[in-house]
Amino acid sequence: DPNLKRARQKLLERAGVFVVEGDINDGPLLKKLFDVVPFTHVMHLAAQAGVRYAMQNPNSYVHSNIAGFVNLLEACKSANPQPSIVWASSSS
Repeated sequence: DPNLKRARQKLLERAGVFVVEGDINDGPLLKKLFDVVPFTHVMHLAAQAGVRYAMQNPNSYVHSNIAGFVNLLEACKSANPQPSIVWASSSS
């Protein structure tokens, strides 16, 4: 539910956590973020939810959940300093 996401984002921001909304398959966005902010940690919560939809459209699931994760790993690998990664979501 997007409303839950927004409520959690507000809680995280009050605790000093920088939340970025974007597509982890957007390489230029990731590069710009890592160029601008010397992240020490990255919490990866992005995922396309829905087992039924993934069964009907597996390429969409792979693009969002697998390719996106690889893009994020590559951005972290190239960053200086190299951040620690917390991966807390693989969807359903």
